Parts: sequence; C-alpha cells; structure tokens
Amino acid sequence: MLAMAEHLSRDLTCRQVVILRLIYCGLTDKEVACRLGIDEETVSNHLRKAFNRLGVHARGQAIGRALALGYDLHG
Repeated sequence: MLAMAEHLSRDLTCRQVVILRLIYCGLTDKEVACRLGIDEETVSNHLRKAFNRLGVHARGQAIGRALALGYDLHG
C-alpha cells in the first residue's frame, strides 16, 4: 500500500503542494482560498485529489504522508 501511495504521490501538482503547505501552517480552506485568490470549493477539490494521490482520507494523514515522502511543507 505504501509503495502505491509513494508512486501516486509523485504526481502531486505544485498547487496541491502549496495548498498542503498552507494547511500545514494551520489555515482553513476559506483562508487558503482567500490567500490564493481562488474559490473555497477549488481548494476542497485540490485537497480531495491530493488525498487520493497520497492514499489518505484526512488532512492530518495527508500532511503526515507528504512529510514522510519528503515534501517540504515548512516553507
């Protein structure tokens, strides 16, 4: 399962990584949307697709998996 998630996670888009980084910093979907100048539903769509690619079902899991895979979310 982890090997599958690692393979899929390579396909995260730059936008998905940016959104995960902002979520990691504690922003809500609404705050992320405001910061990026996009609709809150668009943020939710990006997160849902990132969750699928990471093989997770929740924000905390997505952050943990992204960090474990070497994504820099501190930036």
